[in-house]
Amino acid sequence: MSLPIYNQIKSRLQESKIFDKDLSISEKKTLIENIISNQTVHSLIYVMIKKYQLEYENYQHYILPYSGKKLKSGIRFDLDKLPIQLKRILHEFVNIHISSNK
Repeated sequence: MSLPIYNQIKSRLQESKIFDKDLSISEKKTLIENIISNQTVHSLIYVMIKKYQLEYENYQHYILPYSGKKLKSGIRFDLDKLPIQLKRILHEFVNIHISSNK
C-alpha cells in the first residue's frame, strides 16, 4: 500500500528528536478535538493506522488494529492504545490537513 503523505511525514519525523516521544496531554487533547471537528480526515486516519499496522505488526487479516471498536457512527480508537510513533504521524497529518484547508 502506497501512501506518499504517510511516508513523507514518517521520514520527516524520524529525523526529528520527537518521533519516539509520546504526545503531551495538550497535544493529545488538540489531536482529538481536531479529529472530531474534521470529518474529512476520518477515513484517511484509518488508512494511516492500517498502513502502520501492516508495516510494523505484520497483520494481514481484516481486524481493527490497536483495539479499535466498530460503532454505529464509525470506528473508534483509544489514542492511548496506539504506538507512540503512530500518534506522532497522526498528529502531524491532522495539523497539515487543517493548515491546508484554511
